[in-house]
Amino acid sequence: MTVAVKVWMDALATRKQSTRDLYTKKFERFCKWTNKAPDELREQKFQENQKDKPWERSEVENLVRRYLEYLKNEEGLTNLNNHYYAIRSFFSCNGLPLNLNGGDTPTNHGVQGSTVPTREDVNTIVSTCEHIRDRLMILFLKDSGLRTGDLEGLTWGDLKPMGDGFYAFEKITEKRGVLARVFIGPETSKVLELYKRKRLQGTRRRPPEQNIDEHPIFAKMTRGVHAKKGITEDVTPLEARIMTPRLSLLFHLAGVREKGISAHGLRKFWEQNVHAKKESYVKQLNGRALSSTERAYDWLTREQLFEIYKKNYPNLKCLSPQQMIKQEDIERIVEQRVKERMNPIKEEFARLIKKLPENYAKANAEVNADLQQQAEKFEKRISQLEQLKREQIVKVARKLVEELIKSGELEFSQKPKK
Repeated sequence: MTVAVKVWMDALATRKQSTRDLYTKKFERFCKWTNKAPDELREQKFQENQKDKPWERSEVENLVRRYLEYLKNEEGLTNLNNHYYAIRSFFSCNGLPLNLNGGDTPTNHGVQGSTVPTREDVNTIVSTCEHIRDRLMILFLKDSGLRTGDLEGLTWGDLKPMGDGFYAFEKITEKRGVLARVFIGPETSKVLELYKRKRLQGTRRRPPEQNIDEHPIFAKMTRGVHAKKGITEDVTPLEARIMTPRLSLLFHLAGVREKGISAHGLRKFWEQNVHAKKESYVKQLNGRALSSTERAYDWLTREQLFEIYKKNYPNLKCLSPQQMIKQEDIERIVEQRVKERMNPIKEEFARLIKKLPENYAKANAEVNADLQQQAEKFEKRISQLEQLKREQIVKVARKLVEELIKSGELEFSQKPKK
């Protein structure tokens, strides 16, 4: 980490880690485009500020303008906000704020807000979800009106049953730090209870969870490379930086991304369908800041807020009757599908177990035959070596006798036959 980046990160110490990681990634891309290190860019801006002539103090600003145009025209990006905010934050935190005009900001580059999805859009998204956690995430955002970041760290113990399939909980919002007094309805609770039961039973990668009330509702089901080595007992929350691209993928698969629908669109959907006598009542439900007067005179109890939410819940319903089957039916269907997939595997396993003694006897006979064959070969080789040994002894003895006769040390009336 360079000196300039360290100063920058120290100044952003109070920001969320996901924001710091996002800014770092966007600024690294800017540095790569300029072919300059962060310290070089900071030094360039510092040297420019020392110049007397104002038109000589705008080279870095022009560099930023050209970079934004490059992202827009060459890369085809439409949302340039994070790129701009990261660059501006770097120079500002290093005491060298950029001198950019209002027209230079990406907000004037045609960036549009999220489109509000229709009930049919929400229905389509939910129907496209293959995994139960994805379906729960969509329905949770739709019923609660919260931002994606507010789901991070929410535990099972935070949920308080209100009856008739409704749950209540309180959450300090991540973006504004405002208390949200939130409710979810039967459409979400049916999937929620099924997901909880799945977590309690365990999966191939995760054992049954103990003390689940202390665990996050939205959790990573694996731990990356660690999970590939076997079952892991760690339960870590699903971070917002992972939820957001996951939701974008779900919207894309459902074919609604082209309409401009994003996760924030579900919050807008909630706001359009929940109404009360006073706007301050609605603000308390999804964590929007109240004025001092509203806090003093319009603060409601949980029961009063629940009556407002319950009255408006028909406006939030999106699922078709086919999707609102009973939880018991869902479990029965899931168990039947699991049984259908497991039966062939169990049958094959039983067949292999049944053939095990036969295979063992066959393998044992083959091993014994091989050992007998090896023993016969070994005995034959021993016999050959013994015969070779005798022949060598005779040969050496004959040679020795011949040498003794030649030297005169031995005399025979007649020479021995060869």
